[in-house]
This record gives sequence, C-alpha cells and structure tokens, in this order.
Amino acid sequence: MTDFSHVARVYFIVVDVYIEGIMAPFFRNLGISYSIFILSFCGKEMEYEIPTLFAKGYQVENSFPIQEILIRSRVVRGSRKNEYSLVFDSKYKNQLLAYKPSKIQLNLPYLNAPSFFVSITYKDAQILSSFHFPEGWIDSAELDGYFYIKNSQGWSVPINVIYSPLGENQYVIKLSNGRVSTLQVNVIEVANDQAIIMGKLEKGDILISSRQSEMIDGMTVKVNL
Repeated sequence: MTDFSHVARVYFIVVDVYIEGIMAPFFRNLGISYSIFILSFCGKEMEYEIPTLFAKGYQVENSFPIQEILIRSRVVRGSRKNEYSLVFDSKYKNQLLAYKPSKIQLNLPYLNAPSFFVSITYKDAQILSSFHFPEGWIDSAELDGYFYIKNSQGWSVPINVIYSPLGENQYVIKLSNGRVSTLQVNVIEVANDQAIIMGKLEKGDILISSRQSEMIDGMTVKVNL
C-alpha cells in the first residue's frame, strides 16, 4: 500500500505557509478596516445632537419694586395651654424659605383688632413658629400677614411661563443664546392669567411659554414671540 503521509505533511506545510504569508495580511487588513468602521460608527453616535425644538415665548418687560410680601397661615393649637403654631401651604412656604424673615406680622380676624408679630425659625426645609395667645381667640383661624424685604424687584408675566405655578418647585425656562436653562422663581401673586414673580430676571429676557415639559437644560430652542 502506498504511504501518503509524507504527501499530507507537505500539503499542510504549504497551506500553513499560504495562510501565514499570503492570507494573513488580508485578514489583518480586514480586521483593521472592521475596527475603523466600528469606531467611526460609535463616533457618529456620540456626536448625535438633540434636534431643535420650536416653542412659544414671552419677553419680560414690566417690573416694579416690592417691599412687602403678603402671606396667609393657618393657626394650629399646641400641646400646652395657650400655645399655638402656624402652618403654611406650599406657595407661602416657598416665599418664607426664599427670604427667611425672622418675624412675620399677622392680622387678627376681628374688626379694629391690632396686629402682632410671630418669630420664625428654620430647620432644613421646615418652618418653625411657636407663640402664646389668649385661649379661644384664634383657634383654627386663618390669618393674613406679611413681612418686609429690601431692594427686591417683581415681574409681571403670563402664568403659562411658570412651570407648576401653584406647586412647591416653581421655575421658569429662560432662553439665552438659543439655548434654554431653568431658573427658580417665587410666585408672589396670581390673578386670572397673570402672575407676579421674583427671581434673577432682567428686562428683555425671553421666557418659554409652551412645551416646557419637553425641555432640558442646554437644549436648542427656537421661539416665536
């Protein structure tokens, strides 16, 4: 019987030389090209930008000085005799936390009754107020009051430029150089479709009045005033 083992060895040697010497550069180049394609594809993904959004806007114009901020509080009986504390809803709580007055002046709900002052302290996001008053005079009453601030300016704007105007986190979205950013504000008063706000605004600033929930800081937006 003919021995073909030496022929097989020669054949495998030739194939091995062919792959290593001739085909290896091809596969190596193919691998490099594939890697370049993957990297370029990833680069395109990383360079992808959020498309421009179109929205309505309002240009800030009317401002006026504010020296007094009105608030409303509810009286809650304390654990001790003639001891009371005040509870504020989110709107007035935000105003107090923003300016942190040490005292507020409250009006009694009686004709020709004198006003009185209540001291306010702050602990984290809590407002603490404890005071004594003759029993039965203000049980469960809702009292109007106010506190004073200095060198502050208010702005009259449409209510639709304020995101969550009656909620705890009140802010507007401001357009600068074609991009938007959020700005915290305090809503002082709301009447019909207008609001008075306080915040770091200037005359001529543009505020977004539609599609606010679709926006993130830095997004490119085109506005129709």
